[in-house]
Amino acid sequence: MRDMGSKVRIQALATLPLAAALLLPACQSASPPPDVKKEMTTEKSTAIEAPWTVSYLDGSANSYQIWQEDSKSAAKLKYTPVKPEQSSTGHYSGGEPVEKTLDAGSVAELWRQLRALEADTANRAKARGKGTGMFRFEDKARGNLEFLVERVPALLELDRLLASLRAR
Repeated sequence: MRDMGSKVRIQALATLPLAAALLLPACQSASPPPDVKKEMTTEKSTAIEAPWTVSYLDGSANSYQIWQEDSKSAAKLKYTPVKPEQSSTGHYSGGEPVEKTLDAGSVAELWRQLRALEADTANRAKARGKGTGMFRFEDKARGNLEFLVERVPALLELDRLLASLRAR
């Protein structure tokens, strides 16, 4: 068997000056190229480009719809609670329905928490069970995304945020 390792290493080293020549001007410029700048801004920003919609069923199956139709409109929240006749016990009530407009700070915090839940794949549930959270994101850039989350502290933190937004 032939050792190709040294040949590959030599070819890789030979391409380094070319790579450096291509990357160095971009690194030395005062601002990154537009496509890099956009990516960097998106990474640090919590906002999602409108239009977007988040659908969330909490651990008791209460429904949240949160959306922003366009960049000029405010985000909205609609809460549809479970009624006693819909609950598994026949007694549980999720409270009163709510529909309201959200301020930019609330939307930023909401997206911060949603992105953390989305990124934490270790706490994904394999099936919808009592206490799990069910998410569906729809946005212009990424399309649709659905996932389930176990009842973990981050999900409970989101539930507290949403309860406070409903109460305002």
